[in-house]
Amino acid sequence: MDYFKKFIDLNPDKTLKEFRTKGDSYWKRTGERMALRLFKQASQRVPAYKDFLKKNKVNPNNIKNISDFKKVPIIDKENYINKYKLSELCWDGKIEDSYFLSASSGSTGIPNFWPRSTEQTFQGASISELIYKEYFECDKKTTLYIVAFAMGMWIAGTYMTMSTEWVAQKGYPITVVTPGLNREEIFRLIKMGLQYYDQIVLVGYPPFVKDVVDYATDQGIEWKDNRIRFLFSGEAFTERWRTYLAEKVNLRNPLTDTINIYGSADVGLVAHETPLTNFIRGLAANNKGIMRSLFAAERVPSVNQYDPHIRYFEKVGEELIVTSPSGLPLVRYNTKDIGDILYFREVEKSLEKYDISLTREFKKRRMSSLLWKTPIVYLFGRGKFSASIYGVTIFPEYIKFVLDNKKLANSLTGKYVISTEEDKSHNQSLHLHVELKENKESSRELAGLIKEVFVNELPKISSEYRHLLGSMGVKVHPEIHLHSYGDPDYFPRGIIKKTA
Repeated sequence: MDYFKKFIDLNPDKTLKEFRTKGDSYWKRTGERMALRLFKQASQRVPAYKDFLKKNKVNPNNIKNISDFKKVPIIDKENYINKYKLSELCWDGKIEDSYFLSASSGSTGIPNFWPRSTEQTFQGASISELIYKEYFECDKKTTLYIVAFAMGMWIAGTYMTMSTEWVAQKGYPITVVTPGLNREEIFRLIKMGLQYYDQIVLVGYPPFVKDVVDYATDQGIEWKDNRIRFLFSGEAFTERWRTYLAEKVNLRNPLTDTINIYGSADVGLVAHETPLTNFIRGLAANNKGIMRSLFAAERVPSVNQYDPHIRYFEKVGEELIVTSPSGLPLVRYNTKDIGDILYFREVEKSLEKYDISLTREFKKRRMSSLLWKTPIVYLFGRGKFSASIYGVTIFPEYIKFVLDNKKLANSLTGKYVISTEEDKSHNQSLHLHVELKENKESSRELAGLIKEVFVNELPKISSEYRHLLGSMGVKVHPEIHLHSYGDPDYFPRGIIKKTA
């Protein structure tokens, strides 16, 4: 199939109309049909999956409906990806049909290679076009699209570059440039972009984008006239962080101008933030009742909408299971992400208890056309990137909340590593390593301020830590370790170290 031609012929307005008008039952049926169809195809055409089903005594002919499908064994890297040759995991056993290869970051184990075909670029371009058209107005404004992701084997930089190039070739006035993690080059591009383009879209890892914005501001860049938009991926961030960035560059509408992508090397562009998810995430961050009602948790997750035509999600235990026609077809694949799925009407009902009408709120903001009704997938930071002190888990969202405090934002990049250590007597202690902004010096005063903010702020969002602090006192205060900008042992330049 010529996927590029299919993309050129694709009418985004038709897709957007479907996103705005179709109800929950339609999206459930759509996702289930896609999952069953992919299962049937994979069971016939993917050598590894045929063998996997045989070893697990699953007869594909017996899988006739979604109830049957949910009894199919779940796959993951350990029991499936790492058990077979890479070629056997591909359609028809032909790795040569893939035109691109990416590697996972290795943050959850040994890095894996993930082939991609033009179908994945089609998916990425189709999703990206909707974001660029609906939120960033790239169909109307000349746009300098600056890719500030690492441009090596990692998927984010190459995938977003290729997807956006397709959108540009469709007629959007977008110019793509790929400086990678070179802050000086990005700064020069921003200066040039503000002179020759209507707007700039800066795309990258949240901590690095903040570093670029802070640096450009210090160098005299004046942010005005809604000339910049942001697209992020790689990790979640707090609403306090979003507000900081929005105020720094004078964004007109953070709901549309700051979009975070849920992406991975194994699946590709999985889902993404929308004005709806940003709105409800902001509500949850400021109202624990709403937070518990929506997410059954005491912390705010990453919240995204997705297209059931190409992604099907399930929750099994606490983890998210995805079925997706990715470079390697994935059927009931365990992402190892902790989260759940919400449908639009569920969200509406939860908010109606607080006298909040989504229709009314979006109409008031003149954003009615941006209220999509596609399903929501939300996820929390993986346990592997958390720390535990006396049985209380300190989640990534908690640390981000602390470090995004206004007292600290001008001194820190936002990158961190947290760990629990034990002394010879097996007494636990919490250690928080943070990266200083460039030209910021380490000092006892700053370390003391970070500890003070940590101890004052964390109890506000973690009742467990609040109780622990009341019982244990200074024993559960964190040890703060300050690291210079680009410390090669913790925060090397040119490589994004997974910190949360």
